[in-house]
Amino acid sequence: MPVVASAQTACPGGATAGSRLCGPDGAPQNFQVVRYDAHGAVAYSTSSDLFYYTTGANSGGMPSVRADAMTQCLQDGNQDCNLLGTWTNSCATFATVLVDGAKQPLFTTGSNSRKSRRTAKAECERLAPGEKCRVRKTECIFFRTDLVPY
Repeated sequence: MPVVASAQTACPGGATAGSRLCGPDGAPQNFQVVRYDAHGAVAYSTSSDLFYYTTGANSGGMPSVRADAMTQCLQDGNQDCNLLGTWTNSCATFATVLVDGAKQPLFTTGSNSRKSRRTAKAECERLAPGEKCRVRKTECIFFRTDLVPY
């Protein structure tokens, strides 16, 4: 949806553009607000016990970040890379917990970092009651907007 905006360049001497002292310059300028969703993907290598994640907004979308996360994992020499999950315009937490003596990677999401971490800890407790949940990383990404002239 187009949004009409006007520039404030008619300013008295010494005033900063955008201040209350400035007025529109009279030239109509049309802008539209463009929203770019932010996407993230995480891969995990069991042998190296490392998480590899990529995020991006307007960077080729979800297929691009999925491929980037897997590429990072494989370029590090890992042969056992698995895509754990993806997220859009939210937060993700990566964690591990010991389940029957083996490390289990976890990937959870939430609307903010606190909710994402809380969900990861609850999942750890569900999978392995009493075991220590090792939260490795919480990453938040949100959409961005730009004003684009047309």
